[in-house]
Amino acid sequence: MSQKLTLNQISAELSKLWFFIDQDHNGDLFALPDAELERLTTLGEALPQKVDNWIQFLESLTAEVAVYKERRDKASALMKSREAAISRMKEYLARMIEQNPNIDFTGDLGTLKVRVNPPALKHDYPTRRWSSEHIVTDDLISERPYLAEYVEEITVRVLKTADIKDALKRGATYRDARLEQTKSVRW
Repeated sequence: MSQKLTLNQISAELSKLWFFIDQDHNGDLFALPDAELERLTTLGEALPQKVDNWIQFLESLTAEVAVYKERRDKASALMKSREAAISRMKEYLARMIEQNPNIDFTGDLGTLKVRVNPPALKHDYPTRRWSSEHIVTDDLISERPYLAEYVEEITVRVLKTADIKDALKRGATYRDARLEQTKSVRW
């Protein structure tokens, strides 16, 4: 075998040879001409090696994927840890700056300041996100009337959070909604 054959080529040639043996020689392997018998032997020896190569390749890729997953998980855990540390440090700095209003927290790299963020609406109302990609309009149905039997009419209700936020700013109270004003440290 001068050129390397793929697993597909080896299996196809073996299938042809075995079919030839079954059809032309009534299953008698030794009735094959010497060249065909040698070819069958060569392919029969090449097949296990090719299979082993594929198994090694798949095992190698699987191990590589496992390493990448492990690295991703470690990086994700480290990122969460660092984000939590940043949050704790900012809370600490905000408290310290607020407790000492007469001190200027300025260094060579900048000034630490506490910024009061605009109030944000926090609510416990159940909301479901929906996508507009499966919405069929009346125009589409008029163009393709066969779709009408597959379309279900629904009513979409949208929570107007901006209106709730405005009402809360004007003094309204709701059991499941509130305005929260956070502080952030800037430098």
